[in-house]
Amino acid sequence: MKKFKQITALLLVFILAFAFVSCGDDAVKEAEQTVHNMFSALKAFDLEALNKFVEDSEDITDTDDALLTGNTEEIVKAMFGGVEYKIISSEQIDEDTVNVKTSITAIDMKPVFKDFFASAMQLAFTSAFSDMSEDALTAKMEELLLEKITAPDLDKITTEVILEVSKEDGVWKVDTDDAFTDALMGGLEEA
Repeated sequence: MKKFKQITALLLVFILAFAFVSCGDDAVKEAEQTVHNMFSALKAFDLEALNKFVEDSEDITDTDDALLTGNTEEIVKAMFGGVEYKIISSEQIDEDTVNVKTSITAIDMKPVFKDFFASAMQLAFTSAFSDMSEDALTAKMEELLLEKITAPDLDKITTEVILEVSKEDGVWKVDTDDAFTDALMGGLEEA
């Protein structure tokens, strides 16, 4: 009888351990799926969907309205459309938090913007001696930026970040931070 109790207790321990591991696997899978969904929405520039998967999506999609007006969507799609990512590992912190280590490959924006600003300064200088309106100059600047971002054979940069994915009110969301935004924008914020 004593042996039977020991075996039962041991089985109970295994069942509880398995149940805990299974619950952990579900949390990790749901968090990783949230990361996949976030990148899909971002690449499609689907802001409505992005809001479902990101805690503060405006941190990613916020643009400087003084610089970008008419072609904002095209420019952002060009920047984010080619982003590639790979989930490297995931670690469950607690039942509502999973850290997802992700490798993000994006256009290296530092040389792109260096080239853009050199061309933009030349365009601004030229327009100062012409009758070009401010709206026309802004449109030309946007076209120039779009041209630089969509140029063939742009260098790419790969950065590893840890994305904290948290469950709040039954919904998993990615909490973006400066490191994630900088990786997504190919080092632009750092520059």
